[in-house]
Amino acid sequence: MARNAPVHVGSPPQNRDQSWEVTPVQFHGFKALDATTGSFVKSPEFESLGHKWLVKLYPGGEQDSESGMTGIFLTNRSDVSVELHYGLSAVNSSGKHVANTGSLKKFEPKGSWGTKTFAKRSVIMDALVNGSLFIDVRLRSPGTSPLDLPITSERTLCQTMQQLFGDEKFADVVFEFEDEGKRSSKKRKRTKSTHTKIHAHRFILRQCAPDLDALCG
Repeated sequence: MARNAPVHVGSPPQNRDQSWEVTPVQFHGFKALDATTGSFVKSPEFESLGHKWLVKLYPGGEQDSESGMTGIFLTNRSDVSVELHYGLSAVNSSGKHVANTGSLKKFEPKGSWGTKTFAKRSVIMDALVNGSLFIDVRLRSPGTSPLDLPITSERTLCQTMQQLFGDEKFADVVFEFEDEGKRSSKKRKRTKSTHTKIHAHRFILRQCAPDLDALCG
């Protein structure tokens, strides 16, 4: 089934992730790829944010990867270095990201960033779409997002993560809790219920609290 471009009626809402440039990369016939440890397959080169890139996939992991894990890396094929946010995600048939990696990194010419423990091979197998592995490659230039805040002696990793969770502007998930109130033993009267909102981020939930991430659909 071929899908045409969407037809908009009225002005579409602003997309908070519009600064990300996404390139879908599809590895067809994943099951038949060589799953020997250390073996890899490379995507063709593609352009994004003015640079050339390719994705290197290890279906059976690298030589020193954990057993049963897959590895994935993004390589800068340009002749100049570039610092940017990158992300690599495995996407299943429902459009859900089942595995993720990425951060703010400086890519040297022909240099790579990624992970040796992207996801268990069984997870990747379950995510295949008609036998193909769908990878979303996301790139974004450094900006003023809280993700760019440096970790210094005055700002620990925990403090940075706490600020990320509490930042309403860049949060993409809001949990709302209702306290129904407690009955006072003296006045025999129930106190007024209160509402508490907690802002969070899907990419952190996926890695640290998968059960909460599942509640987000």
